[in-house]
Amino acid sequence: MVKVKEQHYSYQLYKQKYFAQEYEKDRFGSRFGQYLKTKEGFIYARMVPEYKRLIDVGAGTGKLAILLKQPNSFVVATDASLEMLRVAAQLAQQTDKKISLVVCDAHHLCFKNNSFDVAVSSRVLMHLVNWRSALSEYCRISRNSIILDFPYAASFTFFERVIRKFLQFFKTAQCYRAFWLKTVKTEYKKYGFKVVQSEKLYFLPIFLHRCMGRINFSEKLETFFARIGLTGMFGSPVILRVDATEEGTESDDEKF
Repeated sequence: MVKVKEQHYSYQLYKQKYFAQEYEKDRFGSRFGQYLKTKEGFIYARMVPEYKRLIDVGAGTGKLAILLKQPNSFVVATDASLEMLRVAAQLAQQTDKKISLVVCDAHHLCFKNNSFDVAVSSRVLMHLVNWRSALSEYCRISRNSIILDFPYAASFTFFERVIRKFLQFFKTAQCYRAFWLKTVKTEYKKYGFKVVQSEKLYFLPIFLHRCMGRINFSEKLETFFARIGLTGMFGSPVILRVDATEEGTESDDEKF
């Protein structure tokens, strides 16, 4: 598995210094990119319960860790890429928010059981080599809640992934994984977690909104699709919050 991970694009790309330094500009440098970042952050902040200790798994440049840092709280940002965390450190310093940074693989988190009240993760599950292994780690270290997102399989994501698979032959794009909601729920249930909140963000694919670059128009379109129920059925990505059940908390020692 180590050999596979070393060859996987999520390790090859994100460890590069140039890629890490350009990541923020590439993803969030445009007006629409900043809009996406703000909207996603708002939803995560709304879903996060009260906490003393929070971990952002696959934190990248610290988007969620910095946003969710509260006074008198302890926040850890982890990522397999040292270069991404170096950028996160710079961005955190600009906001005067103190977060701890740890180089750590999502498949093998270097923390004890129940080390954190809440675990969050954004744009990570879709890129993992073994998502089930990582999800078990999220459940192991989180005492109360986990909030993460993933592309929904029954959305326009399906067509985008087909195109990306084709472009992989020319090495111009990388394909990611999409999930059925039931599959993720079932996996969480194994570790004593149940869904308490979920939200699907967009009916149309995000790359199409980026191409249009018109925030007001995109908002009107997505509001319309949400009102007629299309977003609820086929929206993506899905942001999911799960909480530990009493049974799950009691059986932690047995599971891990």
